[in-house]
Amino acid sequence: MCCFLALGAFVPRIAIALIALLTNWFDGVFANWVIPVLGFLLLPFTTLMYLAMWRWTNGDLGVVPWLLVAAAFVIDLLNLVGGWQKRQDIPVVGGAKS
Repeated sequence: MCCFLALGAFVPRIAIALIALLTNWFDGVFANWVIPVLGFLLLPFTTLMYLAMWRWTNGDLGVVPWLLVAAAFVIDLLNLVGGWQKRQDIPVVGGAKS
């Protein structure tokens, strides 16, 4: 089960990398390369959903595509918070040193 969860964290990053390498979907979507790189590192589901909605609606994002992007953002936030909480549960051996 843990392997499936770990794989789920990498699937959107793999998809973004494959899309960037094999298609021209990134052309004209982002103004520079900084936003996609930050999206790849921090918010992969949001970046992937925004990219998909931009391409499928030809850049005319309405209410429903923005709701889907917002849902992907919530998934990314839950993923980040869940990882942070799991790190807090790791016991410290020998106590903390200052």
